[in-house]
Amino acid sequence: MMQLSDFEFVQLTKDTPLLPFVSVDEDLNNFLTEDAKNYSADLMAVTYLFIDKKKQQIAAYFSLLNDKTRLMYLDLKPFKDNLEQGI
Repeated sequence: MMQLSDFEFVQLTKDTPLLPFVSVDEDLNNFLTEDAKNYSADLMAVTYLFIDKKKQQIAAYFSLLNDKTRLMYLDLKPFKDNLEQGI
């Protein structure tokens, strides 16, 4: 039976050795081996690894990507009017 203590949760850095990881989705394999460290260095994403310590392999990983929402136009007049009226 697997125990949580059999795993380690680490943030991927430029110095983190990449242990084996195999997915049926080749895009996932490629992102981890070819892009994840560059995304981190470019401040585009942070990747976390869930490592099986006994098997010395990556059991899972996920990445948090940075993005933005662009607001093209914002009419602040109604907001200002509400503030002035105490609403």
